[in-house]
Parts: sequence; C-alpha cells; structure tokens
Amino acid sequence: MDRDAVNSRIGWARAALHRQGFAGIRLPGKVRMGAWSMLARFQTDQGAVWLKYVRGAYRQEPALTAFVHRLAPDLVPELLASDDALACWLVRDVGARFAMHMAQARGPALMAMIDHHAALQAATLECGDELRRLGAKDLRPQNYPRYLDDLLHAEEVLAQDGVGAETVAALARAMDPLRRVAMALVALNPPQTLVHMDLRLTNLKQGAHGLRIIDWGDGGVGPAFLDPVPLYSELDLGGVASEPLKARQVSHWQSGGDPRDLARAQSLCRIVFPLLYAHGLVHSRPSREETLRAGFSGYLRGYLDIFLRRLTTYY
Repeated sequence: MDRDAVNSRIGWARAALHRQGFAGIRLPGKVRMGAWSMLARFQTDQGAVWLKYVRGAYRQEPALTAFVHRLAPDLVPELLASDDALACWLVRDVGARFAMHMAQARGPALMAMIDHHAALQAATLECGDELRRLGAKDLRPQNYPRYLDDLLHAEEVLAQDGVGAETVAALARAMDPLRRVAMALVALNPPQTLVHMDLRLTNLKQGAHGLRIIDWGDGGVGPAFLDPVPLYSELDLGGVASEPLKARQVSHWQSGGDPRDLARAQSLCRIVFPLLYAHGLVHSRPSREETLRAGFSGYLRGYLDIFLRRLTTYY
C-alpha cells in the first residue's frame, strides 16, 4: 500500500472519531504493515482505538465483528465505524497480547474463554443463514470434498507456494478418506455454529476486564468443534496439556448428544481443520499477489502436510 492510500485511511479514521465525539486524538506514530493488513493505533480521550485495513478477501470482517459483539460484548471488541470503499474500520482497543508465560492466569483465563466462546456459539445455533449473508464461510461437512477438489485445481498457486508433486499426489489419494470423515461428521451431527477459524494465542488479548477475541475475518458456519483447534495445537506444542480445555468444551454440548460422539466429532474436526484453513489461504486470501510471495511460501504447504498426517490417524 502506498503512502497516499495509508494517509487516506488515516484521514478517514480521524474524521470518523471526531464525528463520534472523540477528542484529544493523537495520530499514530507508526503504521504496522503486514502481509494481510494495515494496523494503526490512535490515542483518544476515551482510550486507544485501532484502525484496521485488510485486503479485499476480508471485507466481511467488520460486519461479522459487529454481529458477534452484539451477542457477546464482553468477549468481542466493539466496532466503532467502517467504510466499505476504503475497506477499513475502527475498533476499541481491548488489551495486550495474551502471554504464554502468564502461568498463574493462563489456566483459569483460557477455561473462562472456552466457557464464554461456547455460550457465544450456542447463541448462533439458529443464525447460520444470516451469518452466511454477512460473508461467513460455509464450513458444513458436506462441502469438505469440494474444498479439497478446489485446492487440487489451484495448480499455479500450489506451485507458487512450494507445494510439490508428491504432496499434490497425496492430496488426491486423500479424497476418499476425506469423504469418509465428512460422512462421519454429518452422521454425528455436531452443533453447527459460528466458528472463528483462527482462534489462537495471537488473536486473544488480555485487557483489564478479561480476555477478548479479535480478528473475525476467517469466520464461518460449521461444526462448533472447529474452534479452537489452533489454540489446542499451540498449547500442546508449548508443553501445556489441552485435554482439560477439550473436555470442558465437550461438556457445554452434552445436552445435545452422547459425550463420546461429541468427543469423536471434536477429533474429526481437528483432522479437517488444516485443510479448511489451507482452502481459505488459497481462495479467500490474496496469495497470488506479488508482494506476498516471500512471506507466504511454505505456509500453505505446512497446513496441507498437517492435514495429511492427521488424516492417516483416521484411515
């Protein structure tokens, strides 16, 4: 993004804050430019506010953020303003990054997050059509073979991102086992809810009033247990047992089915999650853009390799 484009969004944000009664607005000293987004922090008389711009694949993020904030204002940041033409929006600051070294707070805080997030998901059980109209991805199990087929036909992007012929051949062989996983999930009929799809430590913020979940641009509607697969993986890799959190999550849905079936659905969601995330990288995110190539290479390949390794536990 060039300087004029950045300045136009900074100017829009300042004007939007003035219209909403904010005062003492200090322009951001630094603008953070990432592969997917631009972030800038304004200080105001009402606390910090973040300006966010994300490339066109995530234009639905402000609408989804506003929707889930209405359902869970204590868990999701408040959207203050958005502009479709500029593809940017403003949200209130919700705190600093949730640090892994917070040994005293980590267990209770994450347990509370699981509880609140499950309650949010339960509130969206009847909202699938509305969420899809807002741009949420359709992550119902019957679609998973089609997602794999989409990936196999994205030959140019797979090659660009370092996915070799051996991995592509393995993905083609994975179609039948994936169909069995999808059929098993359909038969188990786990609750179909809003899922964040990128619920990991970097998207949890620790503020004065507890944890908040940010970055809802990957949000979809599908089996509830697709969340928070990335968090469980991070905890396991960090030497922190994720099993208590998984059991806590299943306990929230016991009134809707046999706990053994729910736990099985949870395990199957762990298998398919990296495939669904990889599909998003190719078909939702701007992976073809020249400026992203250096940072993107290997990221997609890693998720596909994880999917194939996990799928071997099923067949």
